Amino acid sequence: MDYRPFLAFTYTSTAEMKQKTTMLIPPKIEQMPRSHYKEFSFENWDGLWATIEPTTIQIEHDSPPFRIDNVVSTFKMSTKLDLLSIAKKIFFLEYNCSKFTAATLRLKDPKTTALSFSSGSVVCTGAKSVSESFRAATIYIKVFQTAVPKVKLKDFKVQNIVASTKCPFTIDLIGIVRSFSVRTSFAIELFPGLVFRFDKPKIVFLVFRSGSVVITGANNIETIEHMLQKFYNTVLYPFRDTTELANISSSAEYKIVIKKRKRF
Repeated sequence: MDYRPFLAFTYTSTAEMKQKTTMLIPPKIEQMPRSHYKEFSFENWDGLWATIEPTTIQIEHDSPPFRIDNVVSTFKMSTKLDLLSIAKKIFFLEYNCSKFTAATLRLKDPKTTALSFSSGSVVCTGAKSVSESFRAATIYIKVFQTAVPKVKLKDFKVQNIVASTKCPFTIDLIGIVRSFSVRTSFAIELFPGLVFRFDKPKIVFLVFRSGSVVITGANNIETIEHMLQKFYNTVLYPFRDTTELANISSSAEYKIVIKKRKRF
């Protein structure tokens, strides 16, 4: 058989195309009439293009930097506490069992507050980093050791980290609600922020019209970095306001405009 008519259609693919395509010869091509050879080309050969995997080019935008506003941690003491007797020995320990079951202890450096329960459990809030929260926990233990010498620190754990960031643009909150209604809750008459929830991990984003974003629910910095990057590229950046309302950053003004347009 004369194969010369097929030489005109010889195709040398690149290494990348070899991964994306499969060069399939149509079945029984040798039985095709010679008059049909000229009709056989890559332009009308569906067998080739059907094997190309469709790809979508997505441009990753770097999320704005965030800062840690609060670290909530918990730890336990090795023994139960008699808060009433301890409050008599530690003069700056605030304890009033008729109002609240926990005793309150505050530090100036690092600026934190600890709630101590009689069971020995302690909740520490106000730290600006995980290391600062742990340092505060060790200081609280030393304070309690002045009244209970045998007490020790155990089971330190970060429960929640609250972080915040600021986008360089205003955000179309109504557009986010329309596209992600199941994950969002937004009632501008009651509160100007939009609440966006993720299930895995359980992270909550509080988004404001001005571009301010509050992140809560994570217990480590890596989760915040990952989820913020994901949220910025899938929600915040795609729903940046590019309309004539883009200059309105005030939630109060945005509320008035929404009511006038009856968009929500």
